[in-house]
Amino acid sequence: MTIVGPLRRLAWASLAVWLVAACASPCARAVEQKYWGVTPYRLRVEVAIDASWQPEPGLAERLAAELAERIDSAIGPLWKAEVVVAAGPRRATLLRGIPEFSWDDLSAEQRTLDKLLFVTLRANPSGWEIHCREFDVYLRRWGDALETRLQQRTRLDEAVFDTLVDAFSPLATVHTIEDDDAHVELLPRGYELPSRDGQTPFFAAGRPFEPILRRTDRAGELLENGVVPISWTYLSAIEPEDGAWLADVFTGVSRPFRARRRGQVEQLAIGLTPRGDSTVVRFYARQDKSIGLAGYEVFRKTGDEGTELIAVTDRDGEAVIGKFDEAIVTLYLRSDGQLLAKIPVAPGAIARLEAPIADDAARLRAQAELRTVREELIDLVARRAILMGRARSYLQAGRLDDAQKLMAELSELPGVAQFSREITMSERASESSDPGVQKRIETMFADTRSLLSKFLNPKPISDLQAEVSQARAAPN
Repeated sequence: MTIVGPLRRLAWASLAVWLVAACASPCARAVEQKYWGVTPYRLRVEVAIDASWQPEPGLAERLAAELAERIDSAIGPLWKAEVVVAAGPRRATLLRGIPEFSWDDLSAEQRTLDKLLFVTLRANPSGWEIHCREFDVYLRRWGDALETRLQQRTRLDEAVFDTLVDAFSPLATVHTIEDDDAHVELLPRGYELPSRDGQTPFFAAGRPFEPILRRTDRAGELLENGVVPISWTYLSAIEPEDGAWLADVFTGVSRPFRARRRGQVEQLAIGLTPRGDSTVVRFYARQDKSIGLAGYEVFRKTGDEGTELIAVTDRDGEAVIGKFDEAIVTLYLRSDGQLLAKIPVAPGAIARLEAPIADDAARLRAQAELRTVREELIDLVARRAILMGRARSYLQAGRLDDAQKLMAELSELPGVAQFSREITMSERASESSDPGVQKRIETMFADTRSLLSKFLNPKPISDLQAEVSQARAAPN
């Protein structure tokens, strides 16, 4: 059974004939992308009810009709929705649990929609259980599964509508702003359509969004693996500007957005609703996922310059990131004073996040090796200075044989060549398979080699030896 709101025809009477014709053509998707601002979401809401504990004849049909009316009155032309009552085997399937199907499981008709929303209601001795979940056909992704428990039958209609709205994830196109990498402009789907209160439905200051790239062919059909989230990047809505929304960019990568992209590529963003209390972030070695980075410090950015220690990773490299006043938190991972990663997180929006990090264990090994080498170098430089000072004192006192003995000891001390070999051996023992880490390790060892010519220059010793030899050769 299908219920369609009676006000829908009036809401659509003002739209141009070209849009109706375009939606019937094979290139409807491409046309809709062009007319994003006046294109509503096409939804199907499927409702399955088990009222065996509280029998009520005709409940499913009445609830579907009331839900369609509520969508018309509260959301308006932004949703072109139909409400379907599941029956027979389909009803039984949904009541067992909303199945997480894929794009391949959709019918040809379902593939023409933007969103599928599934609502199940089950009566029990204490009231009602409402479950709802969204499948975004446009992005081919599932939303969170929501559950609401209700005792009063009189609030059932309102609770179903509220759960449905809560499960809905709005879409927007992302536009870059010239000479401003810290902000983007979000154009909500259907932003030019009239709204009941003049506001942008489903948008609010501070709401987080996940940016996504959607690649299509020339006919507007999605390519294989054509939906790709932009790595380590979130957006936070700030305020509306002429139908669009200004948004902050939180990212751990350089230039997550491009002013222009080749081919049929949409830069989109989908709204997130942080429902959990926290997000578990696991930091692991990029070259080996089984190696968790344990004992690393996790800071969050506070204000423009400040940071605050909020966690230390456990033995598996995990840190629990709770909610803060802001919906998106920028995390900094540090080890031994070194900044290893900067990643944004929307705590509670997802339960778990896996964060591959450059192999810091190799850098730490290299740092330990260099610490040993530098300590030996410092000790050698000190010994040289002491021996040379004593030799010069003996030379000035005329104790030439004692001065020569000290010069012999100086000549036996390790020189540049020997230290270079030791540094090379230490460097080989600290190699990393991660190119980025290996480059940093090579830079660390190169800096140490540059110290050799400065502190182990053989010229001061050879000059002093010449003075001692000249004094010994001079007639008494």
